[in-house]
Amino acid sequence: MEKRTPLFSEHQALGAKTTVFAGWEMPVSYGPGPVAEHRCVRNSAGLFDLSHMGRVWLSGDGAQSFLQELVTSNVARLQPG
Repeated sequence: MEKRTPLFSEHQALGAKTTVFAGWEMPVSYGPGPVAEHRCVRNSAGLFDLSHMGRVWLSGDGAQSFLQELVTSNVARLQPG
């Protein structure tokens, strides 16, 4: 069975067509076709799900403050997992 990102159910709900890429079931297109998808991204916004691209484990003094500078989320509020 292929792996799925935490956003997989959202991709399905939005009607994504999926394919397997490097062991992950990933969305490849939405809607009526690539031109409509392109226009949507150009006129509104696009999102690329990066959660399949790797995992990083950080520990030790300064790990939280390093992550706080690296990401847009407030890492102090995150829970393990």
